Amino acid sequence: MEYGEEISHKSWKDKLGSILHNKPFHAFVVILIVLDAIIVLMLLLVDLDVIPVPGETEEAKAKNHKNVENGLHYFGFSLICLFVIEIVLRIIVDGVEFFKDKLNVFDAVIVLLSFVLDLALTFAPVSRAVRDVVILMILLRLWRFFKLICAVNICVRKDVKEELEKERKARRKAEEERDHYKEVLQKIQNDS
Repeated sequence: MEYGEEISHKSWKDKLGSILHNKPFHAFVVILIVLDAIIVLMLLLVDLDVIPVPGETEEAKAKNHKNVENGLHYFGFSLICLFVIEIVLRIIVDGVEFFKDKLNVFDAVIVLLSFVLDLALTFAPVSRAVRDVVILMILLRLWRFFKLICAVNICVRKDVKEELEKERKARRKAEEERDHYKEVLQKIQNDS
């Protein structure tokens, strides 16, 4: 075996799990969720004409409005595709454990429903009622953002607990060493 060469006994699932469950990947997903929330809000604001889309004529304005909506929709859809891939990979890695966490299941349902509805919107003409249902799904996607805040809070608390436990162990070890050296010192003083 050459210098620097390591033998890895991890399976591909373990390797994938170590990627999916590390902090940089979580940070990447957080960035994507925040970006998705921004896109969803922009899409909603453009759809409600809160954000005006400029145009020289009414026809040009309508065309620009449709182009902006389509651009935001396709960008949001590409983000949802990434979330679907992430969920599928997490299910593969975590197996049954994934379904034991209710927030994971809730998240998966929202992502998969959003994916199906966005797919339907992309390829089929829809009525206003269907668009209203889609807006509801958009609001549920925003709920994911709040779920993210909860997840970050839980992650930070877990890290703090782990650090606190490390500090407690180090303190106990230091106290044991101190007590040991006190005994040794006492023994030396008694022998003198």
